[in-house]
Amino acid sequence: MKRRDFLKNSILSAAALSVMGIKNTFATTEKTESETAPYDLAIVRGGEPDVMFDKAIEALGGMGKFVKAGQKVVVKPNIGWDVPVERAGNTHPKLVSRIIYHCKKAGASEVVVFDNSCDEWTKTYVTSGIQKAVTDAGGKIIPGNKK
Repeated sequence: MKRRDFLKNSILSAAALSVMGIKNTFATTEKTESETAPYDLAIVRGGEPDVMFDKAIEALGGMGKFVKAGQKVVVKPNIGWDVPVERAGNTHPKLVSRIIYHCKKAGASEVVVFDNSCDEWTKTYVTSGIQKAVTDAGGKIIPGNKK
């Protein structure tokens, strides 16, 4: 593609997106009174995973928008590697715990967490800190690699 064509297509795409109102597709943690569009994506930067999740789920309208009373919820984080949380190889246990908390608060009857780990699951779930986070939050953790 020639540079001229790339620039022309980029400008036309940007104009089309602005006409379609794409700016209202994303939620931020800072809302103005003029924002009335429903969001399906929230962007939160900087901070601990649990705190950032709290802000993001609030910006999306709360977990009750996604989880109804009595529902069974399945959470599938990344629990693939037998490494401690400091190595950032898996989903952070604080995030998993907070998701469970919000699901339970929204009325979920049960929250099940699993993954088909690459390393031995019995070690991976413990070393990652996710098994303790799940049980402490009132969830149920099961292996994803059993038939």
